Amino acid sequence: MRLVRLASIIPWLAGACGDSPEEPPRVELFTQHVGCADVYFGAEPPVGGTAYLAADTPGLLAQARAAGATVTTTFTLPDERVRLEVVTGRMLRRPCDDTPWIQQVDAVYHPTGGTARFTVGPEGPPDAGLGRGTLELQGVTLESERGGVVEIDRFVIGPVSLGWLPG
Repeated sequence: MRLVRLASIIPWLAGACGDSPEEPPRVELFTQHVGCADVYFGAEPPVGGTAYLAADTPGLLAQARAAGATVTTTFTLPDERVRLEVVTGRMLRRPCDDTPWIQQVDAVYHPTGGTARFTVGPEGPPDAGLGRGTLELQGVTLESERGGVVEIDRFVIGPVSLGWLPG
């Protein structure tokens, strides 16, 4: 019979059970930006498929189009009117793409503090429903259920196109 030191096996057991904090993604490396709908912002690393940041708050583009001007709205996070998350795992579709969404999620980070400032303006003909926007995150902390933490001092997505396009 072979004896194994318990101290040498505990780290392996913790990792196998998924109880140890995961390695959080570095959002500052998310240089691929996308926008769509009313209002959705996304960002991912240059080599996609392993993580993304998604933020949306419905109705801001419609509000800007109705006003005929750019609208800036700042939210203190967490706020039920804003969905903001960083997801890690295996993603087989870019945000704002109509192809099937297949993913294996390893961790989801939700905000516990900071601000999200959405700046959205109308673009194109009045009946087109299109616009452009920028999202600025400042002092944002996101945490996962497993104890991982993502801290964002300042991160800007945009300007990106927003709205709905047929096809």
